[in-house]
Amino acid sequence: MHLLQVRTRVYLNANIAPLSPWISMPSRIDSDAIQSILHGIRLEQSDALYLYALMKIYGRGVEKDTHSALQFLKKLTARGHADSEFVLGMLYLHGAEGVAVDISASTRYLHSSSLHGNSNAKCVLGAMYNDGVFVQRDEVKALQLLKEAAKMQNAHAFVHLGMMQEYGRGGLESNFSEAMMYYELGREHQIAEAIYNIALMKAAGRGCAKNIDFAKQLLEEAATLSYAPAMYRLGQMLTTVDNGSQTVDYRLALSWFRKALLHNDSRIHREAEFAVNQIMLLYSDVEKSILHYEQLFKTSMQVHVL
Repeated sequence: MHLLQVRTRVYLNANIAPLSPWISMPSRIDSDAIQSILHGIRLEQSDALYLYALMKIYGRGVEKDTHSALQFLKKLTARGHADSEFVLGMLYLHGAEGVAVDISASTRYLHSSSLHGNSNAKCVLGAMYNDGVFVQRDEVKALQLLKEAAKMQNAHAFVHLGMMQEYGRGGLESNFSEAMMYYELGREHQIAEAIYNIALMKAAGRGCAKNIDFAKQLLEEAATLSYAPAMYRLGQMLTTVDNGSQTVDYRLALSWFRKALLHNDSRIHREAEFAVNQIMLLYSDVEKSILHYEQLFKTSMQVHVL
């Protein structure tokens, strides 16, 4: 299957990432910071309550307790706290320890968060409306939400706008130059999907000069950000002669396919698993042929397949 054919299917069924890519916490929180947050909680300060909820979700500085975090977040939603609404929306969207998936609650919190000005909520809802995931498909509404998020410099929104521009959705005409501009903005913020999209455009010469070597470099850049589709695509490129080096490298391809599998990404997991099995089957056939000729000529060929 051609790169762009695979990519279209991946885009139309794009997963909405869980909480961690949107909101992160430092791996360690010092005691002074914790005491400051606890003091803020005693004063009923919204930001302190919110930070403490995140600490509970991630288990940073305190014992991990998602159920307790929910209580803090729900208390804040009564105050119209947009960030808390967003976190609740994402927790209910994907589920978590002690939190069952509840799409109705998720979309309700995300809509409220978006209305209260959270750019991440606008971006997630924009992606939902664009693909008709959990909501009635509405590309025009998706475009509006994503543009609002982009005005707030939301890096993920740049990527989604790039895809809408590339494929001509939401009433937009397909425009590769505009798409590339948005992807480059996403790349500046180290968004792996933006880097990956640029790589595929470069690999296919889509609105730009075809450059396989640069495409491979970009895919490796996205792979270092733990982006499984980039790992899969690197493996795929290495199984054809159209990969810059003009040589097939099944050994390296197998390595990339296996790395992609480790991330258990539903967008490429089945394809990567199939690729691994096919390469292993190929090597098995080669080994059988080597054994056959060794027996035929009564000699050791001293060939190591893997």
